[in-house]
Amino acid sequence: DLGAGEDVMAIDVASEGRTFLLASSAGHGLMVEEKDVIANTRKGKQLLNLADGAEMVSARALAAAPGPKDHVASVTSNRKMLIFPATEVPLMTRGKGVIFQRSGTASVVDVAIVTPKEGLTWTDKAGREQSEPAWKPWIGRRGGAGKQVPKGFPRSLKFRP
Repeated sequence: DLGAGEDVMAIDVASEGRTFLLASSAGHGLMVEEKDVIANTRKGKQLLNLADGAEMVSARALAAAPGPKDHVASVTSNRKMLIFPATEVPLMTRGKGVIFQRSGTASVVDVAIVTPKEGLTWTDKAGREQSEPAWKPWIGRRGGAGKQVPKGFPRSLKFRP
């Protein structure tokens, strides 16, 4: 049973061992294990505490917890991207999380996990997989402002449609 102003973000079949990366438009986020996501009530379970006016922008399922070389990429509505180590995002059962990216009046639009093997990838408006092999210039400290998105990044500012 959903309350007023509540919408379904994603529906998925439970499977053992996954981790979810959750992020809000206010720039906060956290990681949560799948065992902590499952609710036993009709009303569900709140995992991410949102600031006033913020909404959830991402609920990415990961096959396992990110490794030490994995990074989180965050994109804001003012077309700034910041990539920081995934180890800086805490594994929690619920809460507000930590600040991913500061953006002044802009909001976080999307987040993704970046791995050394896959690199920084996104899907363009024609459905083609694009990548930026030299993604190191966007690496910074968690909570920073970031730099302009790479050339060819979608106008929707989403890694995946």
